[in-house]
Amino acid sequence: MEPTTLQKQANARGSAGGFSDAALDVSPIPGIERENAKIFTPLRIGDLRLQHRVFHPAMGRSRSINGAESPLAKEYFSQRTTAGSLMISQATGITADSVAWPWAASLHNSAQQAALVPIIKAVHENGGYWFQQLFHVGRCTTPALVKRARNQAGLYNPPPYGYRPVSSSNVPESAINTHSGESSGAPHDLSIQEIHDLTNHFKSAAKRAVNAGADGIEILAGNGWLIDQFLHDNINKRNDDYGGSIENRSRFALEVVEAVAEAVGYQRIGIRLSPFSFFHETDGSQPLEQVLHLSAELVRRGIAYLHVGQGKFTRGLSLSQNVQRLVSKGIAAEDISLRPFRQLLDTTRPIDPLHSPAALIGNGGYNGTSAILAVEEGLADGISFGRRFISNPDLVKRLQLGKLLTPNNTSTFYSHGAEGFISYDPHDNKHDGSSETSLTSDDISSDTPPSAPLVEHGNRSVAIIGAGVSGIASAAAFSRVVGFDLHIFERQSASGGVWLYDTHRDSVPVLLTENSTVDGTTPRSLSGELPVTEPYSSPQIQIPAAALNPKIRVNFPYNVLSQGSMFETSLLQEPENLSLTCKDISGAVARKAKDFEHLIQYQTTVENVERLDNDRLRLRFRKKNPDNTDTWSVQDFDHLIVATGHHSGPLAPHFYPFLSEVRPPSVSGYRVPALYQHIFDMHNPATIAFNGVPSGPIPWLTWEKSAFLIALLWSGKIKLPSREDQEAWETRRVAQTGDRKFHALEEIVDQVLYFDELNELAEDYLFTDNRDDLLLRSFPFSLVLEIINSKKFHAESYSGVTS
Repeated sequence: MEPTTLQKQANARGSAGGFSDAALDVSPIPGIERENAKIFTPLRIGDLRLQHRVFHPAMGRSRSINGAESPLAKEYFSQRTTAGSLMISQATGITADSVAWPWAASLHNSAQQAALVPIIKAVHENGGYWFQQLFHVGRCTTPALVKRARNQAGLYNPPPYGYRPVSSSNVPESAINTHSGESSGAPHDLSIQEIHDLTNHFKSAAKRAVNAGADGIEILAGNGWLIDQFLHDNINKRNDDYGGSIENRSRFALEVVEAVAEAVGYQRIGIRLSPFSFFHETDGSQPLEQVLHLSAELVRRGIAYLHVGQGKFTRGLSLSQNVQRLVSKGIAAEDISLRPFRQLLDTTRPIDPLHSPAALIGNGGYNGTSAILAVEEGLADGISFGRRFISNPDLVKRLQLGKLLTPNNTSTFYSHGAEGFISYDPHDNKHDGSSETSLTSDDISSDTPPSAPLVEHGNRSVAIIGAGVSGIASAAAFSRVVGFDLHIFERQSASGGVWLYDTHRDSVPVLLTENSTVDGTTPRSLSGELPVTEPYSSPQIQIPAAALNPKIRVNFPYNVLSQGSMFETSLLQEPENLSLTCKDISGAVARKAKDFEHLIQYQTTVENVERLDNDRLRLRFRKKNPDNTDTWSVQDFDHLIVATGHHSGPLAPHFYPFLSEVRPPSVSGYRVPALYQHIFDMHNPATIAFNGVPSGPIPWLTWEKSAFLIALLWSGKIKLPSREDQEAWETRRVAQTGDRKFHALEEIVDQVLYFDELNELAEDYLFTDNRDDLLLRSFPFSLVLEIINSKKFHAESYSGVTS
């Protein structure tokens, strides 16, 4: 299918033409013995001597937390480091607001520096060298991401120019950001002083890397990030010393390298360049001439290597489109390659005769055969492999022996745990030479798939109030973690929550609005031992089921709503941008509820919750019987989940009267206070949690994530921040959104970032060698596009154009 306009604009991650793992060529190379090929011979890099020419390049894998490298990275690099190899870190930001995506790495504080130490030590113990790649994202971020990154760094106020990206000039990127679903907006054009400040930040980060044990620094000056934004005149519109000519546009990059050289020396610096890339809309009028000028200046200064994208491959355009774009700029087709850089290095030498000449490292779309030939023929001095290193820890050995390479599992490239990161085995440990081995853990019931019925384990008891989407999602998620008995209580006669028309109710169901009246009748005072059966009485609260107008549809397209979830929709047709009706949702919930039917008590209302001396909870129930009587009973539980769904806004206090003895009163009559990340009860974190408090459309997987996190917390596998930090979070959230909108997630960016905030709570679980649970994946950018594209459909539907 041809990509949509939005997809063409978006700088989405993913393979470009030529990067497919279909090209796993291990065929013999005429005239070349693989084991003795030049690529496996020593190479001088600055003042270091490598034992082979296969490089591990920088790859952002979304495994960092608060900018610090994951403990898993020690194992990852240890698996892939060979004697005399050069291992390059992932792209690492130099400041708190230079983070382009959640889970990216930074190096601006002591904790981030300390996290590098064991990783670099592991590389050194295996005989390898470590270069730290440093960069700044510039305009390739958004206000929400800038704000989020600053908040994580403890900076709760914006810079003088607001939560804006920065760049060489005030030229916005047109694409939708893949990590937040919002546009970048017009960036702040850096002042001369701010440019100097950033240069010093590069130097400071380099010093931190050296103090952590790094052998050198690679400067990322390509891929559309900040330094690249100075090099391209479609972005750089300056008329001062940093713009207007090839020489001036090179100035920032040269000053950064000179500053870093003060920390490590020129012979320990490499630079990553992408002269032919269209990534992040880098489309200057003189891309090759510009980058060759910069390269020549760097080579004369004595840097260790140029690391260059080989030419034709880029994200955002097909191979033929990119070649056509470059030829139209006057670049000869044969020069869309490493050839011009090879010629430059053959004719340019360092000014200092004691400096080793710069090496040329090629990158982009190489397989074993093409890499060996590129080095053998002198086109490159070495080759870096990205995704091939991901799935082949022993890549160097496989290339040398001509062994089949293991294909990638691209779905785990940007997940957050062990799976797809340290779970690939070396060839010698595989039975079939191709399959990936996922790690298992005692934490997860590995023989219970996400959609399987719950197996009661006979340990701690959990009460779930509600058998709607969030209640059934809670049951399904808890079934993945051993040690809990579940009991589900639903006040209606069937599952489905407020989406379901309850045929047993006498009154006509209506959709609650802010002007709805709610019957807060106090329950009768019961004396004596329970259970007891009494004549039918009015509920403590009358909350009608929402018999929604058939024309009202969910704000998310059906595939977004159910993506990755255990709920399955059953549609006869799947037209583009179709959103579910209440009938569709009721059917999906009812089908999944059958797996947990033995745990659900229908027509049962929770009337009161009280805390016992042993910190357990005592729930009082009122069950409506067929003979028009009520049976009142009590039961004690270790934990309670209030499966609230979308109950929110001014109605919030009315939905939780049974918690009045164990929860603080409502604030301003509107919201439920003291819920960290809208889920965990700050007053009773070990016993009470809410699932579904955020209002606004959220995918079903969000509720499953929430429940999974609750289970991990109550089973001791993760922990929450201190009470003080939780309260500070809530205070900031209220101040930023306003009291009534405290838990509203109305914008796409709010929903996407909340999705990742939930994952962050699982840090203690993710950064072990446990299996990376499917519930802790990121929000796929393709779904952001689906949400955006569905807005027209909803507008037509609600206007009566579409039924």
